Amino acid sequence: MRLLQAKDTDLQRVREHYRNIIENTPEIHKHSMWEVDVHPSEQDLKDYIARGAMYLLLEGDQIVGSMALADGQDPDYALVAWGRELPEEEVCSVHILGVSPDLQRRGIGGRLVDEALALGRAKGKKALRLNTLSSNTPAQHLYASKGLQLCGEHRVPRYGDDFPSFYYYEYLL
Repeated sequence: MRLLQAKDTDLQRVREHYRNIIENTPEIHKHSMWEVDVHPSEQDLKDYIARGAMYLLLEGDQIVGSMALADGQDPDYALVAWGRELPEEEVCSVHILGVSPDLQRRGIGGRLVDEALALGRAKGKKALRLNTLSSNTPAQHLYASKGLQLCGEHRVPRYGDDFPSFYYYEYLL
């Protein structure tokens, strides 16, 4: 397997990869807020690709996993008591990490986390951060197994009180 930074020409393949994940992963709506062409939207994917933040894990020519590794962090992350207070430019954050449904539970998610940690270090970041729904136990187990520390649980105000809370994880690089 090899990790590549996505290019503009990869957009349709990336969209299809996420469509496959959303349509074919059992209990996807329990574990994420992903919806076809809503989250991640085509514009989200274009933006990640344009910023050089979209990464694809390939087996041959097939996308088996993907993620966005963004510089900085979302404003919601300010709610969290992190292991170390750091300026925005010293942090990277993982978003939309996904694995092809027929290949889940085979170490690909762990490989993506390892790649994100390596990329963060190579960029000179001091911490990698991410969040996941409190109902996403598979992701929680993955992140804990990779040494990420649970730093907090919060409801994100923009989603309302009826929406599940998020768990926030950090790995100090």
